Amino acid sequence: CAMSTISSAPTSRAISARAPGVDPRRAFANPLVDVFTPVFARLQSERQKLSQAFYRLAFLLLRAGLLVAGLFALAMPEFIRYAIGPQWAPLLWTFRLMLLYTVLDPLRMAASNLLLATGQPGALRDASLGMAAFFLPAAIVGAALAGINGVALAADGMVVVGVWRLLRPLRAQVDFSLPRLLGPALLAFALGWL
Repeated sequence: CAMSTISSAPTSRAISARAPGVDPRRAFANPLVDVFTPVFARLQSERQKLSQAFYRLAFLLLRAGLLVAGLFALAMPEFIRYAIGPQWAPLLWTFRLMLLYTVLDPLRMAASNLLLATGQPGALRDASLGMAAFFLPAAIVGAALAGINGVALAADGMVVVGVWRLLRPLRAQVDFSLPRLLGPALLAFALGWL
């Protein structure tokens, strides 16, 4: 069975050893968001500059995330075969489904850090509660209906809920246009799949 091979100790250690080089959030997004957090705190009394800083960070995170996700989506079969091993091939669609999570989670992190830097920790609590309230039942239902792919979809939905729950408190702190931020990137991503 492929799943028993995947869960074997040597394979698990091998994927864990490679994980830092594979996860774009660890390599790119986390350090960038960490650098911007003190910038957000410094600019909290200057709405226009804070808005510009957040927009630039979100713009960069989304463009880079969509580029990496698009490349990984296209090259995922080869990546599985040559980098982590053919025993992971049954999880091809699970990995592809998790790419949405890797695109949106850095945006959620940036919004969370901005709200934390500007003294709005309650918004983070509310978003976390909303994410948990969505994920727990969605993961149970998703696992029952579609196995691990259903859980991956539940994780994608959870991060969408997290971003959505942060939008209102975020807009109270900064000015930005979601269609302007997401529109061109999503259009280019969609056209790339044609």
